[in-house]
Parts: sequence; structure tokens; C-alpha cells
Amino acid sequence: MRRGGGIILRIRKRMAIFFECRDYNSIKEVNTVGYVKMYFMVVCLCVSICAFAVTGAALSSVTSLETGGRHDDMTGLTDSDVGSAAVKDVIPHPADGNTDWRLVLSEAIAYLSGWQQGGNPMAYAIRAAYLWQNGEWYHYDAEMSAPMCWVLGAVEPEGEGDCQEDEDCDDGDLCTEDRCDPVLGCVNAPIDCDDSDLCTDNGCDPAMGCVYTPVDCDDGVECTADSCDPATGCVNTPDDTLCDDGNACSDGSCDPATGCVSVPITCDDGNACTNDSCDPATGCVFVPITCDDGNACTNDGCDPATGCVSVPITCDDGNACTDDSCDPATGCVSVPITCDDGNACTNDSCDPATGNCVYTPIDLDDGIECTVDMCDAATGPLNTPNDAACDDLIVCTVDTCDSATGCVNTPNDAACDDLIDCTADTCDAATGCVNTPNDAACDDGNPNTLDTCDPVRGCVYTLTILLPGDVPLELVWIPSGSYQMGRYPGERTSDANEEPQHPVTLAYGFWMGKYEITQQQWLAVRGSWPGTAPSADFGLGNSYPAYNISWDDTKNFITSLNAHIVSSGQGPLTVRLPSEAEWEYACRAGTTTRFYFGDSLGCDGVCADCAAGTLPGNRTDYMWYCGNSSPGGTRPVGGKTANAFGLYDMSGNVSEWCEDDSHGRYTGAPNNGSAWVDSPRAFGRSRRGGSFGSYYYSGRSACRVFVTPDSRSNVAGFRLAAVR
Repeated sequence: MRRGGGIILRIRKRMAIFFECRDYNSIKEVNTVGYVKMYFMVVCLCVSICAFAVTGAALSSVTSLETGGRHDDMTGLTDSDVGSAAVKDVIPHPADGNTDWRLVLSEAIAYLSGWQQGGNPMAYAIRAAYLWQNGEWYHYDAEMSAPMCWVLGAVEPEGEGDCQEDEDCDDGDLCTEDRCDPVLGCVNAPIDCDDSDLCTDNGCDPAMGCVYTPVDCDDGVECTADSCDPATGCVNTPDDTLCDDGNACSDGSCDPATGCVSVPITCDDGNACTNDSCDPATGCVFVPITCDDGNACTNDGCDPATGCVSVPITCDDGNACTDDSCDPATGCVSVPITCDDGNACTNDSCDPATGNCVYTPIDLDDGIECTVDMCDAATGPLNTPNDAACDDLIVCTVDTCDSATGCVNTPNDAACDDLIDCTADTCDAATGCVNTPNDAACDDGNPNTLDTCDPVRGCVYTLTILLPGDVPLELVWIPSGSYQMGRYPGERTSDANEEPQHPVTLAYGFWMGKYEITQQQWLAVRGSWPGTAPSADFGLGNSYPAYNISWDDTKNFITSLNAHIVSSGQGPLTVRLPSEAEWEYACRAGTTTRFYFGDSLGCDGVCADCAAGTLPGNRTDYMWYCGNSSPGGTRPVGGKTANAFGLYDMSGNVSEWCEDDSHGRYTGAPNNGSAWVDSPRAFGRSRRGGSFGSYYYSGRSACRVFVTPDSRSNVAGFRLAAVR
């Protein structure tokens, strides 16, 4: 049996090689009788397959798994049913009365192979029955070889079957390299995890693969820097800085074998003048020793080689004027000799070279220019303030002498009061009085007036009436007051009809035309001229005064203007001619001289020009008369200097109509400022101020002439007064 068994073994191996069994070398010689039975079954299987193929009675085609699989018309199975319980229900069994010997044989062989393999026998029964299809072997390598290998005893390891690709050989172990060998089948070789790094320990975890664990290079010495070089392995480098124990009095170093070593340092600097020690926080400390012997008469020092040295000092100051000595407690003492002569007016001193006393008169000048400097031998210098020396010629400063600082010139605003209520009066220490107009001080609360402050006249209130065509007519406010009306006694070039001079009190203020009525204003109100129109021969233009106007003509103008004021809503205001008393009061503007600008007594020629008198300049700066109106004729209004009330051309240019009747003297004249009117009215009316063609004296404030009310002349015009 042993010999027969060897022959069978060789046959088994050759068949295993034919069926490409992976483990054909593992087939061992076993019980020969048992395997003879198996071989008989194999032979029967082969005969069955051949007979099945020759008869052509193969069932309907079954396509391989690789081609997608179609169902078997006979069994109703598909490739996906292989190995399932459904197969047993379809394949007939001899006990069921099956008469198809090929199926019975296939089933028997399948059970045999299933028993040998330990798997589902039906899978291989079906594959054996349908072995031949369309002239090709069907799944020979994949389906037929496996059961035959089991039958032959070329058993594969449990859980493995024949392999087609490397993926079929994955054993789930990351520590093996898995591949499929065409001859050997699956090969699972251990992988090499060596990374050639001496700083890691190499190993392999079946679940994780290669594992590299860093080696521990700690040598247990605290002062070495432990590291690892992949090429050489662990490196332990001594580091002295790791041995610093925080004590500045020791020198720490690192011994690779024993660790840190601390050696005390030496702090002796070899200097006898210091106390040497060591501070653990800072290191060596060298404190200079104190060599003071407590004697102020010695110079105490220290020699680095020997220590403290005390040398007596010399107290001679080289000054013949002192007595020199030394006090151990305080040191050198130099006592000046006494040279006082008892005279407070001398500076007493000693000559250091000779020791002789020197007596020099003191300087009495205290540097204050306004003091009188002298000296009293008993008391010394006397510096007496002199206020007169501080006069700065500024009238508004109070000049005093301060003995410490000198002249003090204190501004005194009160000294600058100009009696003009609307000016701010101050004293400038450099220039004197400054009188600054303040328009706000003149606010009369009337929104229709322009309120300004004139530094000479004081508050000036201007009311503007808009005539038809918006032509402005300006009126100036004349405050209430009293004055002496008429010529003063002995007034040069005056007339008897200007007397007697008498007091007049105007208890009311009133408005007065700033200028004479102009040609533009006349035409704006009346529209045409009542008689001869103005011409270039006597002055023609909007700003020229209206002339060739009778007293009666002025009444017509006033009537028209008052009607316009009412209709234009500029009232309540009534315009009229001024009375003689109002006109002279407004002309004088507080003066008592012949003219509002002064007496002007410097010349007697009727057309002569000379100094104005009270105000600066000449007559010609304030009036139009025969002396400055060549060729003759009117001039634009406002061309000369106004009076203190801000009224222009009160002397000259055109003679101005007043309301009063003609009266040869002021006997019986009213004293309240009202017009002196007779009933019935007298033959003549009053005119004031003179004209461009008059002699200079016709422009006096008191001068008056009488003309019939219907008379028109190129020298006659008017200005208006108004009351509310």
C-alpha cells in the first residue's frame, strides 16, 4: 500500500498542477484506498461531462459572470443564485424519481466535492453540468479547478481561494506586502520598516503598519543638552548656562559625568582702600572705606597700598586783611579785620595786598531818573521821588515818581470826557485822549432812523422818506434846547432887523432837511417846474438844489409830499417849512458866533476868504458865496462841511424860505420856536442863509431877508422841517 500510495501521490500532484492548484506541493501521501474512491468519482465526473457535451442535450446557455449573466430557461436560475438554497429546489434529486443520469451524476460529484471542500456543493454541480457551452470551456480556471484542487488534496489556506489580482490577496495585515503569484497564488511577505534613522525604534502594528518610536536620549545629567542625530544617534552636549544657580558669588560649570559644579569666586581687588565682599545677587562688591578722622584741619585720603592717610591743611588765604586759623570742628577760619570809619556815605574796605583800609565814597545814583539823589553821613543815601520829573506832556495821564521803579504815567479816562454822550472816552498813555464814536449809544429805538455817533456833534439821527420813484429825502433830528436868537451886541456887518437878541426855548425836537430840496426830489414829488426850469447857467442836475421856487410853490410841494407820506404808509409824519426860530436854532447848532464855524473876523472884503474862526480851515470850507462861486450858480448839495447837527449848506448855495411873515424887529416875537405869522398874512415872507451870489455876511446865522411869497429867483430854494 505504501508503494501504491506513492504512485497515487504523484498522480495527485500532476493533476493538481494541471488544475493549477496553488498548494500542490502540500499534497501528502495518505490512505490510498480513500483517494482511489475519489479518483473514481473524478473519472465518473469527466465521463459525465463528456457524455453531456456529446449528446448536445445541454441546457439553455448560461453566460459567464463577466458577461453580466442571463437566466437559465430550464432551471430559472441566474449566476447570482449560485450557492443559494434555491439551487437545491431546482436540481432534481434521485429520490424525486429523476431519470436524467447526467444530472444525478453531476449532483453526486458536486456533493462529494462539497463535502471535501466544506462549502456549498450546489455551486460546483451546476458548473459541472454546464461545462461546455458554445464550443468553449466555461469558467474552467475559476470554477472547475477549485473543487478539483480540494478533491485532490491541494488544499488552499482557509479563507483563501484562487487569486486573479493583488487585491484578492489582501490579508488585512498592514505589516505584510500582499500580491498574487500566477503559480503560487497569494503571497503575503513581511514589509521592511527600517527608516535608517538611529533616532527611532522601528516596529510594525498589523492595524497601523510601520510604527517609528523616538528613542529616549536623556542621560540623566541635568546640565547636558540631550538631542539625537539621525545618522549617529543620541548626542549629550554639556551646557554651562544650565548650571547657573543664581548665586553671583559662585562660578557654575557642567561636568558631563557628574553634572553641575559650583566654585566660589574670589573678590579681593588688592586695594587697601576698599572693603571687599560678595553679594549673591550682584557679585563682588568693593566698598570704599571711610578715612575721615573727624578733624576739619586735616585732608583725609587713602593710599591703595597702605590705607588711610591724614595730612594737616594750610589755612593761609593770602589775604592781608584777614586773621587765619583752623578750628578742628569747622576747619579754616579767616576773620576780616575792621576798617569801618563810621561814615554811612563811604564804602570801607581793606587792601588784600597791604592790609591797609580804603574808604571810597558810595555811588548815590539809584538808577531812577525821577529821584533826587543825596547822602547823609549818619543814615546813608537818600533818593527822594520828584513827580515833576515824570511829566510826559500827555494831559490825560497822572504822572508820579516811584522810588523803586521810576516814572509811572497812569491813564485817567475821566480827563478825556469830551461831553459827547455817544463817544467812549479813554486815555492812551502814549497818544493821549481817544474819543471813539459808539453808534449803539445813539439808538433811539426807531427802526426808520439811521442812528450814528459823530465825534464832534454827538448823536445824529437820520430819517429817510422815500419819495415817488424811491427817491430818498433825508431828515436829521434836531434835539430840543434853548438859545439866544438874533445878532449879539456889536456883531460886525449885522442888521437892525436881527434885534433885539432874545431867548428862545424849543421844548420839542424836530426833523430838519439834511440838505436843501434837490431838483430830483422836486420832480419826484411835483413832476414839473412851476415856472422857469433850472438851467446849466445856474446849476443843473439831480443833486443840485431846486431854485426858481416861490414860497407859494413850496406849499404846493409840501401838500403833495404829505399826501404821498400818508398813501405810502410812511407816517405819522407831517412836513412843513421851518419857522425862523427853528431855522436859526438848527443853523447855530449850539454856537453863539456870527457863523456856525466861527466869527471869521480876519478879513472885511465882501467876497474875501479868511480863517473860519472857531473851526479849522477857512470860510470857503463851510459855505458857497460870492468868494468861491465863480462863475456864479448853485453847487451840488453837501459839498461843504456840515455843522454840529449834521446839516449842510446852512450858509450859502441857495437862500431858504421859512414859514414866518416879515417883521422889521423881533419886538413881540414868540419865544417858543413857533412861526411868527400875522392875520391877515403880511406882504412878505422870511428867507435865511444867503446864496451863492451873496456877500459873505449874508451867510451869518442871524441874517434875514424878506421877499413876497410869489417871488421866484435863481437864488431861492428851501429845506423842510417835520414833526411826528
